[in-house]
Amino acid sequence: MDNQNALHGTAVLVKPTLINDPDNKKNQVGVIIMASVKDDNVMVSFGRNGHSFFPTDALLILRKPEDIRLDAQNDFTLLPFYDYADIMSIIELAESSSSAFRKEAVVLAMKSPDVLEYTMVSLSTALGMKRNPGISRGYYM
Repeated sequence: MDNQNALHGTAVLVKPTLINDPDNKKNQVGVIIMASVKDDNVMVSFGRNGHSFFPTDALLILRKPEDIRLDAQNDFTLLPFYDYADIMSIIELAESSSSAFRKEAVVLAMKSPDVLEYTMVSLSTALGMKRNPGISRGYYM
């Protein structure tokens, strides 16, 4: 699989906890327009707000909908109802073929730290460059 081409058009969230953020883009949703995975450099467009470059571990992408569903169903009794409902909505949006709906799923994931953790993963983890820490119930990426 050619990661550069596969990532093009993917909706991303700049990590809310990003420390080195010279362009002040943390906690903003954008779309990957160019990626050089080998160089750990990803260009993200923020529409009319321009574009910025980030390393893969500074960006969050949606997890696979089936993985989100499995974790949420396993932890159904641990999650507040409103978080569970948001997670199920994110799954529906993420399964859509519409890039606008997938971007809306990323926006919805920002509602709470728990929803964010259940539904998003760092791009570096998704690409296999970093080990997935899993759901920690309280650990905020």
